[in-house]
Amino acid sequence: MVLQASEEIRIWGWGEPGECVNLTLAGQSRTCCVDQEGDWEISLGPVDPGGPHELIVSASNEIRVKDILVGEVWVCAGQSNMAFPLEGSLHGESEIQKSEFPEIRLFRVNRKMATKPLRELQGRWEKCSPDTARIFSAVAYHFGKEIHETQHTPVGLILSCWGGTPAEAWTEESYLRAIPAQLEAIQEWESEIAAFETQGGAEDGPSNFIEDPRLSNWRPATLFNGMVAPLIPFSLRGVIWYQGEANARKAHEYGDLFQATISSWRTAWGGSDFPFLFVQLPNWGEVDDEPGESDWAELREAQSKSLELPNTEMAVTLDLGEADDVHPKKKREVGHRLALLARAQVYNETLSALSPRFKSASFQNGKAEITFRDVGEGLEISDNETLLGFAIAGDNRVFYYANANLSENRVTVWSDNVPDPVAVRYAWDHNPLFNLYGINGLPVAPFRTDTWPGRTQDTFSNLIHSLKSKAIRRFGD
Repeated sequence: MVLQASEEIRIWGWGEPGECVNLTLAGQSRTCCVDQEGDWEISLGPVDPGGPHELIVSASNEIRVKDILVGEVWVCAGQSNMAFPLEGSLHGESEIQKSEFPEIRLFRVNRKMATKPLRELQGRWEKCSPDTARIFSAVAYHFGKEIHETQHTPVGLILSCWGGTPAEAWTEESYLRAIPAQLEAIQEWESEIAAFETQGGAEDGPSNFIEDPRLSNWRPATLFNGMVAPLIPFSLRGVIWYQGEANARKAHEYGDLFQATISSWRTAWGGSDFPFLFVQLPNWGEVDDEPGESDWAELREAQSKSLELPNTEMAVTLDLGEADDVHPKKKREVGHRLALLARAQVYNETLSALSPRFKSASFQNGKAEITFRDVGEGLEISDNETLLGFAIAGDNRVFYYANANLSENRVTVWSDNVPDPVAVRYAWDHNPLFNLYGINGLPVAPFRTDTWPGRTQDTFSNLIHSLKSKAIRRFGD
C-alpha cells in the first residue's frame, strides 16, 4: 500500500471493547484502547516519502502489513469515463507493456450502494504492473504515472467509480438536504423505501434492499455511503474527478450539486480543503449547423462554477471527445491535463497548466470585445486562420455564428445579422467547432455572457424559442 507523506497518518480498526491496541510504523509507536462501540483509531506523525515500512498492529492477535511505501495518495472517482480501462484506451496496449511501476500502488473500491455510511469495504492494494494496470482506470493510471515520474515519489491511486452514476449518489446526505431539488428527491426515495418495506422488503433482509432489482438505482447518497465513507479517514493528497454525463438532463441543478459533492467530501475527511481536480466534459454528438441550446454546454458551465471553491481546478477536454462515442479513447491526454494541474497547483512546479477562461465582455458600436484570464504566454488560433466557435445575439435571444478577430489576447465578435448585440457565446454546443487555444496547447474553456434559461430549465418555453429562432434566422424578424 501507499500512505500519504508529510501528513498525519490515521490507522483505525475494530476490536473487543476495552482491548489495548499497540501500533508501530516507521519508528513511531502508539497505544490506544478500543471504545465501547468496538472502534479504535491511532494517529501518527508525518512520515517522509520512501520505504518500504512494516505496520504492526497487536492486541489479542497481531497483524503485520509489509512493503508499505509513503508518498502521494489520490482518490480517483466518478462514472464510466473514470472507470474506462487502460486496455480500451488509445495506445493502451503499448502503454500496458511498459506499465511495470512497483512504486505505484493501485486500489479498486468494489461497487457498493448503502443507505447509511459503511465502515468496511472490499478491495486490496496491488503493485502497478501490466496485469493490474490493464484493467485499471486509464485516466487514473496516466495521472499517477506522471506524478510518480515528475515528483520522484511513490503514488497510491484509490479508484472509486461506477458507470452511469449521477453526482447526487456520490454526495453526503446532509449536504443534499440543503438543496431544494435534492431534498425533494430524498423525500421521494424515503417514501419508496417505506412502501417497499411494507410490501416485504428485500428477500435477503433489510440491509440489502437497496440493491434489490425491484428498486431503481442511483438514489441520493448511496454511493457516498458505500464507496466513499469507508475510505475515511485515510489520509490523502487530493481527488481527481470525471463525472457529469449522468446529470446532463438536469444541468441547471448541477452547479449547486457539484459544489455540495466537493464540500461534503472535504467535511467528511475532517474539513481540509484538499485539492479537487475535475474534468470538464469533452465534445460529443453531432455538429449543429446553427447555434442553439445544449444540455452538455450547460453542464460544462455548471462544472466550472465549482472553481469558486478554494483549491479546485478544471481540466478542459473540449478537443478530446468523439462525436459517436460518449467514452472517448484519448485518456492519456486527460490524465496528463489533470497531472499538469496537480504539478502546478499542488506540487508548485513552474509550468503553464491552465486553460484560458472568459473574463469580461463589453458591447459597443455593434461589436463585442472579450477578454480572458489565465492566458499565460498568450492566445492563438489553431489549424485555421479563421476564428471559429463564436456566436452573437441581440435582445431577441436569437444567436448567429459570428465573425471574430483575435488581437493582443482579446477577441472582437460581430455579425451583420445582429446590429445591437447583447450576448456572446463560445463553443456553446455538445460538439462545437472551435479553434481558440492558449499558446500552452490547452483549449480556451467554453463560455457564455448571458444568463438566459437554457435547455434543461423551462423546456417547453425553450422549445418554442428554438423554433422561433430557426424561423427568424431563415425568414427574418
